[in-house]
Amino acid sequence: MSNYIKLTNNLEILKLEKIRQNIDQYIDLINSKKKDVVDALYELTNLEIELRNEKQCMDV
Repeated sequence: MSNYIKLTNNLEILKLEKIRQNIDQYIDLINSKKKDVVDALYELTNLEIELRNEKQCMDV
């Protein structure tokens, strides 16, 4: 099993929906040198935070 598959499985287990949905796009951006790794990780984590905030607002 490749590390990519392990990564996507871990993201699913951790319920990191937005990161899992967007990881391919960000891997491409990193590989094409359009985005640096730290920026990509920051943006991915922000997407996840935004989703959690939206879910909290819906629960209220």
